[in-house]
Amino acid sequence: NDHPELVKKAMNKEDRYSHLVPIDEDICRVSAYLRHTIQTVVMKPGKNDRLVWDGTTTLLALDIVMNQVTPVNREAPITFGYVKIQLYIDIYNTRISHPYVIILLGLADIKACFRFPRIHPDLTGAFGFMAGGFYNLATAMVFGSTTSASSWEPFRRGIEALSVAYADRLDLVIKHKYYLDMISWAEEDQTTKITPAFPCAINTGTMDASLPARIYVDDALLLGISRRQMELRLAALIEAIFVIMGTPDTTVRQCPLALDKWLDLIVASRQRMLGLIVDTNSMTVGIPPDYVAAVFDLLNTTWHSSRRRFTVGEAQRLTGKLGHLAEGANWVFHLLTHLYASIAYALSENKRLLSDMSPEFRNICLSLKTGSFPCSVKDQVKHINFAMKRAAHLVHHAKFQYNINKTMRQEIEFFREKLLPESGIAWETPIAHIIPRTPTFTSFGDSCLEGAGGYCIS
Repeated sequence: NDHPELVKKAMNKEDRYSHLVPIDEDICRVSAYLRHTIQTVVMKPGKNDRLVWDGTTTLLALDIVMNQVTPVNREAPITFGYVKIQLYIDIYNTRISHPYVIILLGLADIKACFRFPRIHPDLTGAFGFMAGGFYNLATAMVFGSTTSASSWEPFRRGIEALSVAYADRLDLVIKHKYYLDMISWAEEDQTTKITPAFPCAINTGTMDASLPARIYVDDALLLGISRRQMELRLAALIEAIFVIMGTPDTTVRQCPLALDKWLDLIVASRQRMLGLIVDTNSMTVGIPPDYVAAVFDLLNTTWHSSRRRFTVGEAQRLTGKLGHLAEGANWVFHLLTHLYASIAYALSENKRLLSDMSPEFRNICLSLKTGSFPCSVKDQVKHINFAMKRAAHLVHHAKFQYNINKTMRQEIEFFREKLLPESGIAWETPIAHIIPRTPTFTSFGDSCLEGAGGYCIS
């Protein structure tokens, strides 16, 4: 309601791409087969505003939302979470087998992947919603359902498999020359020092010339040891996308290859992938400089040295930002202990203060403790789940403020110092320290912080 122009633009685009069918919104009120699901707008700095189908939020204990009744027990397991580490393993094993060549990295984005699975006509009203002055039958999978990711999963795996089946086909390079000519190639310095990789029982190297494209949701990630091989793999990926999702016909649907990002692609040994900088020459994974600068700016604006108090929400946002630094610098994980301790203390204090000051929170706690809810036995589980969710929301979003203690201040100042551009800190980690490897030795110790421990072999 607050962003009518944004909603109108989004609905026009969804209609143009055949993701929905707009009809008179009064039909929703008189039909037993149509349903409205709440729509929200997600706004993130640096990203396009996105309209989201919210099948989760309940306002009352007995509200029934779509994500509560959509079955997921027979959905495909979501496996793209392993893609990032698998890419690192591919790079490491390729470096073992090719210690002196420059490994190139490329990527492609699949357009509107979660919209690609189609909804059965009988269910278009169940997933429908009112927006932009119309009732919209959802003909494509909505963004926000518990099944949106798992519905895309079979197609994602199919594209990965076909990227191997179509590998080494020169005819595809000719066929897709129009798209391959759109991208750029970095001038690589052949004298660059290359960090070696060492084999172990787990990673023995690979001579396989047809590694699959690794697809993380809609980002397809590729590597190649030469321009020729990378062209073959990119052509195989394009063909796989078009075979699964249809050849481009922009008169009726979007091109499944996201051309806006494709035009920006520069194939190189150093590439920004999934928000990280992957470098196959230094064999490292690092944090992009713009993210480091954003965290530094957050510390200087919100957590400046003269600030004395904080809320739970502010501290959680800070630890989230600092925690992402650990994706490129693993040691960061071990330096947030006092921030986490301060958050834990603040949460416990929020709970205590709400118990003293909030009648709603006291009533929720009393109901959970006694099990007395104004409902029948069959609805009691719904009331319990709703009460626990509401209590957690009250605790985590309370606006009570707490003092920044000495140890928390020291951690904040440590990061402020290390995030300075002139600090010399490399926010990166060797791939060898991230992937599973056979250890060279095993250390033993105990939990005592003040003395030494030992063990007996017998």
